[in-house]
Amino acid sequence: MTSYCDAECQKMDWSKHKKICNGISLERTIQRVAHLLQDVFLLFCEKTYDCNTVKIEDTGKVLYLYDGPFIPGIYIPFPNHLVGNEKDKRMVLCTLMCAEPIAYLHDFLSELLEGECIQTKFSAN
Repeated sequence: MTSYCDAECQKMDWSKHKKICNGISLERTIQRVAHLLQDVFLLFCEKTYDCNTVKIEDTGKVLYLYDGPFIPGIYIPFPNHLVGNEKDKRMVLCTLMCAEPIAYLHDFLSELLEGECIQTKFSAN
């Protein structure tokens, strides 16, 4: 945050300050996109859950997952009743994913890391 004595001083400093503001705005946009991608991927994981989890034990330091018999070829509703909070739910969903996020998002991540993504304007809200 920068303070100015009046609007004229603010206008005179805009050319230097604009670079800082644009960098902060880009960083915030990237963070919003990252959170959105994570939320979408975790929703996908929940909807395609295929582990027959019958018990989740929270020791305060470790979550232990206990699976029942394997049921091939079907998705199983995520056991929301076994998790104590949203953080634990995210941990359970992430634990079972290994490298799947990279595989599903391979093309997008490759383009992003190579700087070839199409620029998109994001709204401020």
